[in-house]
Amino acid sequence: VDYVALAAKFPGFSHEELDHIKKQFESFDKDKDGTVTVPELITSVHEILGTSDHGVTEGEVQNLIKKHEGDPSKGIMFPMFVQILDSIKQGDAGGIGAGFS
Repeated sequence: VDYVALAAKFPGFSHEELDHIKKQFESFDKDKDGTVTVPELITSVHEILGTSDHGVTEGEVQNLIKKHEGDPSKGIMFPMFVQILDSIKQGDAGGIGAGFS
């Protein structure tokens, strides 16, 4: 991972935070194919929050991926994952941030 390039593009994250985010991404990537699918992401959120009733729907996650010019049917790779987390951090995720607080 080119942390220098990512840190330049997303100055709200330190190198240490990006390393932690990469580890999270890898744990979400259940089949280890380098992408996190919508179901993998939702399952991981369920695991993190310890509930299946967390208010984040598949449609919301798909819309967030589309907002960042991704294709939900193909999943997301690490750079887009960082971009989405930055969007959530900035409060520009269409209300999804509350589900990750």
